[in-house]
Amino acid sequence: MDKVTVPSVTLIVGCGVSSLTLLMLVIIYVSVWRYIRSERSVILINFCLSIISSNALILIGQTQTRNKVVCTLVAAFLHFFFLSSFCWVLTEAWQSYMAVTGRLRSRLVRKRFLCLGWGLPALVVAISVGFTKAKGYSTMNYCWLSL
Repeated sequence: MDKVTVPSVTLIVGCGVSSLTLLMLVIIYVSVWRYIRSERSVILINFCLSIISSNALILIGQTQTRNKVVCTLVAAFLHFFFLSSFCWVLTEAWQSYMAVTGRLRSRLVRKRFLCLGWGLPALVVAISVGFTKAKGYSTMNYCWLSL
């Protein structure tokens, strides 16, 4: 395989359109925050931020293979933000279940949601980096997890 130095056009367009629409959604939510303030809104904004961050890292850092340290950091943060996106979807499901069963308590639940959405992925990535001594983060062609 040839070494890729720039992302493909479809990747740039896809990540760009996704990030732009998610950024517009966050701006709309923030501008009308006082009317829509809820647990679901907090979860949605955090989910959008994790996807926007992963898209930006894909576009900017995916092909930064010349510098090993930068490539390892990009791969670790991509791992974190993708795991975080999955955890925010899990958090949304948990919040929906609690709303249906009537077990919502705002302060305690919000802390748990934030711990699940950002803390669990950080813990998984930290353990993964620790066990592999960061050798599992980067390949010859891309800044991503290696087998």
